[in-house]
Amino acid sequence: MDMYVRLDMDDDGPVVVKTATPATVDRLRLEIQRLKRAAHPGVVAVVGVADPPACELRTRYSGEPVGGWAGTAASVAGMGAAVATTLADLHGVGIVHGRVDASHILVGADGRPRLCGF
Repeated sequence: MDMYVRLDMDDDGPVVVKTATPATVDRLRLEIQRLKRAAHPGVVAVVGVADPPACELRTRYSGEPVGGWAGTAASVAGMGAAVATTLADLHGVGIVHGRVDASHILVGADGRPRLCGF
């Protein structure tokens, strides 16, 4: 396994904690930098980072991957439009997500998509 992901809690609710293995520290540090630059309502929110002894990223829990989500044709269209708008906003400030697949789009209880996996 190249990174470890677990669910944790803080005073504000659930947090996803991603910890790098020694071989993936540089990759996780790059993701942390990108997520900090990409602060946007359509992107998972960084709530903390830790470096030595372990490189760790903490983001607010934003839901489950869109692959398990189902909706009406109108809600699917809305979901697609929201993701496209977020990507356009990010591109407008020089941030490129890279390959976006179903595991990179999270849908929370509020029904809004949020991008992860930068």
